[in-house]
Order: sequence, then C-alpha cells, then structure tokens
Amino acid sequence: MTVRVWKGYHGGELAQLISQSWDQSELLVLCPPLLQDFSFLQAMPEGGLEISGVWTDSERDLLGKIRRQRFEFPFKPVLGVFTSGTLSASPRLVLYTKENILASLEAIYGLFDRSRIGHLYCYPQAFHCFGLLLGYVAAHVYGWKLHTPQGKYQRLSHEQRLALTMPDLLTLGTPTHLFDLMAFARESGATVAPSYSCIMGGAGVSRELWLRVRDGLTIEAPSIGYGCTEASPGISHLSPGVEPRRDDEIGLPLSSVRSQITREGVQIDGPGLCSAVIQNGGVEYPGRLTIRDRVTVLEDGRWIYQGRLDLTLNRGGHKYSLEEIEKLLHERLSLGVVAIAVRNTLLGEDLGLAS
Repeated sequence: MTVRVWKGYHGGELAQLISQSWDQSELLVLCPPLLQDFSFLQAMPEGGLEISGVWTDSERDLLGKIRRQRFEFPFKPVLGVFTSGTLSASPRLVLYTKENILASLEAIYGLFDRSRIGHLYCYPQAFHCFGLLLGYVAAHVYGWKLHTPQGKYQRLSHEQRLALTMPDLLTLGTPTHLFDLMAFARESGATVAPSYSCIMGGAGVSRELWLRVRDGLTIEAPSIGYGCTEASPGISHLSPGVEPRRDDEIGLPLSSVRSQITREGVQIDGPGLCSAVIQNGGVEYPGRLTIRDRVTVLEDGRWIYQGRLDLTLNRGGHKYSLEEIEKLLHERLSLGVVAIAVRNTLLGEDLGLAS
C-alpha cells in the first residue's frame, strides 16, 4: 500500500493533494508541523512512500528507513490525521474511510441549505480534522470554492477573510478565530460583507459570542459544532440560525454516530466513527469509544458542553495534557503544579495555569 505523508501549513498544492488522494482512494496522512515522532509508519502495511510538504533532510531520511509490516487493513483508508493532543503524548493517528467521512459530512451539512453555500473560508489547518474534513474534503465533495489563509494563523488571515464579499460564504473557525476577526474589523474599520453561515467548533461558544458573530460579522445563520477527531469529526450540532439559550450549548446529536452520555464521558459508535487508531506501535480498530467530556442534556434534548473530564491546555487547536505537563516540570525542574480552569473571553478557550 502506498502511503503519502504531508507536513506543513495552509498553502501550496495542499487542496489538490487532498482531492487527488480522495479521488484515487490512496492514503494521505497529514502531520502537524511540530510532529517529531514518526513511529506510526511502523504500524502501516508495507509498500511505497511519498513525501510532500515541508520536511528537513534528516526527517526525509528517517521516514525512508522506517520498516513497515506485512499485513493489510480490513478496510480502505483514505485519510489520516493526528488528534490535537498528539504533541503532549505518543502520536495518535486516526484513519478514516470515505464512508466514515461522508456519513459525518452528510449529517452536518444536511442541517444547512447547501444551495446557499458556494464558498468556504477555512481558518483551521488541514492537520486538524476540523479544517481537513469540514473544509478541504467538503469543498471537494460538494463542489464549493475553498479559501484558506496562507501559512500560519496571523493578522493577514483576517484581511483575506474580509476580502471575501460573496453572500454564499460559509466560514469555519474556532471561537478564537471569530473573536479575532471581529476585533480586526473593528480596529481596521473594515466593512464586513453579509454572508450565509459559519461553523464554530473546537471550544465552547458563549451565547454572547454567537450573537456578536451574527450581528457584528453579519453572518445570517451561525452554527456551533461539537465533536472529536475520532468521530470524523461531528457528534452534535446546533443548527444554523438556531440561537443558543445559554453558554456552551452544542445542539442535538448527529445521525452519523450513535451517542450516549455516561459518567465516563460521551460514548460513540456508528458509521462516523473512525476505522482505526494507530498509537504505541500498534493498530486498534475501535467499535466504540468514550470521549472524556462532560456533557449534560436539557429537557428538549439539546446538549450543553461542560468541559473535559481530563484536564488539558488548549491553545490554537493543540491540546496538551496537564498531567503530562506536570510530569515534565516535576522531573526536569522539580516544580509542583496546580491546574486551574479559566474561562477567558479574549482567548475563547479554557487555560491551565501552573504555579
């Protein structure tokens, strides 16, 4: 089996590479730029290797020397992406089939009036499942025009977003992206052209932010997504234009996964669940997974996100386990750590503070 591996940021021929892998049903693995552990290849079936994106010469040499195993997956993998917590522990690579991805895309975008979408502006990077699946893949599958920032997230990203004036635009971003876009527009005095909708995901969304996105960014029907990498990526969704009644409302469960809220977290299975997870040198085929999040249900069935059961530091889409941070600080610096959850409107995310 030929495996393609890519590493980098928005730009270049990335969209074409993802579309080509999708059409040819060849596995493409998208690696975070800071990834240093490439042992996941040891758990891949033997075959060809194609390298693209930004790699050092030493990394290319290392990738070429990794030996792979003699076996075949019991499914046809087409895309692989690492969980956003990969950098805080051993790399955890999630593999999808087309069926996994299409089940999730149809469940999420089935809530929208797709005839009103012609353009996507995608803040999240392709090495994050949010940007990869709801952005790059969705644009290719549904024939929408994809727009992304160039390179890393920066002020120029907002200039590029504000330059888009078409009414059939859908914007993908975290609460931080949308908050920063509003601040940039206010500071620069730029006019925000009206657009159809957006999906805010990756962190909790306050009711105030939802209203400000609708009124301040003139986005007619904002929506809120909740999910995880393993769910490719949706678990629940607050439909476009449905105003949240309270902070952190994340809508109703999606049809792409069967979900159940338990004391241990959100249990999921079904067609949207990923086909395999590679970590610690082995391959796992999850028939069911429990996502370690605290979720409650309102009387009408809508979900409220109440945070993670496992403490994490979340910044810019990368999630770092506070337990791992504490371990490293204790071992290397002999420091004690106290983790505190802080809701910061500016950052739009929970932070862990060490002292």
